[in-house]
Amino acid sequence: MFAHSNFHPDNGLCHSMNYVVGVDIGGTFTDCVVVDEAGAVTIGKSLSTPVDFSQGALDAAADAAKHLGLKSVNELLTSTRLFFHACTIGDNTLITRAGAKTGLIMTKGFGDTLHMMRGKVAEGLNATRFVHQYAEREKIALPLTNQMYHLLYEGKPAKQAIADLLAAV
Repeated sequence: MFAHSNFHPDNGLCHSMNYVVGVDIGGTFTDCVVVDEAGAVTIGKSLSTPVDFSQGALDAAADAAKHLGLKSVNELLTSTRLFFHACTIGDNTLITRAGAKTGLIMTKGFGDTLHMMRGKVAEGLNATRFVHQYAEREKIALPLTNQMYHLLYEGKPAKQAIADLLAAV
């Protein structure tokens, strides 16, 4: 584990800093969230770089490092104890079927979890409605997405949606 000696503005003392860093690569922007040991949150943002998405991740981390008063992105990364990576651009590519032919194996009973994504909205795309309509058109069984669609857009009672899901198992 790497640590960084950092001047803390609250008490003026130097102490060892270990960060938790999360980066999400989106279609337009790449976001970086840094949380320090005290729970303070620092945000970094950059344009995504489709030629090499890793560069956008480094640029967003460099922006966060700058806001933290660090000298470089390397200083942030060598002080990071945990690094999370999300890839919204990957989710969007799968949902819109815009990328190369790709296979995905999911655990039994969780096949439509990917389609549910973050509830019902992903980068402005109404995922539940889109996936439900697509599954209906292509005759793909997605029971969880189907019940969520009925719950969100047709007013189906939650208890009934759950009962229907349990009955289908």
